[in-house]
Amino acid sequence: MIRARDITVRFGDATIVDGVDVNVPDGGWLGLLGPNGAGKTTLLRALAGLVRRDGGTVDLAGIDPRDHDRRTVARRVAFVDQRPVLPPGMRVAEYVLLGRTAHVGTLRMEGQRDVEVAREAMERLDVERFAERDVLTLSGGEAQRVVLARALAQEAPVLLLDEPTAALDLGHKQQVLELVDELRRERGLTVVTTMHDLTVAGQFAFDMVLLAGGRVVAEGAPADVLDAATLYEHFGARVQVLDDGCGGRIVVPLRTTANLDRPSALAPDDAGGHP
Repeated sequence: MIRARDITVRFGDATIVDGVDVNVPDGGWLGLLGPNGAGKTTLLRALAGLVRRDGGTVDLAGIDPRDHDRRTVARRVAFVDQRPVLPPGMRVAEYVLLGRTAHVGTLRMEGQRDVEVAREAMERLDVERFAERDVLTLSGGEAQRVVLARALAQEAPVLLLDEPTAALDLGHKQQVLELVDELRRERGLTVVTTMHDLTVAGQFAFDMVLLAGGRVVAEGAPADVLDAATLYEHFGARVQVLDDGCGGRIVVPLRTTANLDRPSALAPDDAGGHP
């Protein structure tokens, strides 16, 4: 479904993505990992055709996004930006319905099916109750779910997500990722996500590409990439990596010094009671 070769992106004299290959099969889930500035978002945007490539080829659901108009690309791929720009004065329901634009002919209005698809996307992301609100009145987490609802309404076979859970609380983070995985299985979606949360990535992504300095420094299954020594080398973090019992990985940060000043809530006070 996604086959990219030797992707290179430069901004001025700086090489942000340097000769990266990406392969994701139909129904796969690839996690793009790396420290800040590693090139994850730029690579994702290059796959979507949203930044100019200085080298390499992309075959995304049968097309190179760079060679086609946005409507054609939108039928193949839905892209969710980490910092989406929301239009002022637009209701949530109207915004989610924009996801159907690629399926509506020129000078035609959305039909009943388009409205139903948008409504279902809102229901599944738990944002239907915001339908009449202005998009600019939403919290960061609410807005992120609304943007994802619009992407799901596109019904594209490829879903590219840039930090899709960054603004979400714990419950909605789990809900969104479980929903993406459910839709991946239902519709055969191919998913690529950038993620800072290595545990979340290790529990949902089938395969991983770890970037540093714009280059691939590790790739493969979570068990191969989420290695304590590798993470220390490229993130500078001391961690313990655990098996979650379901084929995923849990990455636990370790303190390098003991917290000797922390009071014990269970220590009795001088009077024999508890503080």
